[in-house]
Amino acid sequence: MARLVYAIIRADGCWRVVCERRRIGRYATCESAALAAMALAREAVASDHDVEVLVQDAGGQLWPVARLDAAAICAEPEEDVPATGSGRSAAS
Repeated sequence: MARLVYAIIRADGCWRVVCERRRIGRYATCESAALAAMALAREAVASDHDVEVLVQDAGGQLWPVARLDAAAICAEPEEDVPATGSGRSAAS
């Protein structure tokens, strides 16, 4: 299973999403770049990749904003345990 890192960076007056030195998209706002990066991350997790999303601060430092683990997300949920009772009191 490969690990992918998507970075949201400020460049040339816009926000970009990059992965392994490839430019994936150009966005007017950090928010729209983040939404695009998270959509890409969800697609990558569905393809069995672990993903980390980073965002660049004003000083140029990259900070993690999301980590998605394919094994944890794709694991089957446990069966629901039925409730023991109706939630009503005996008087109702």
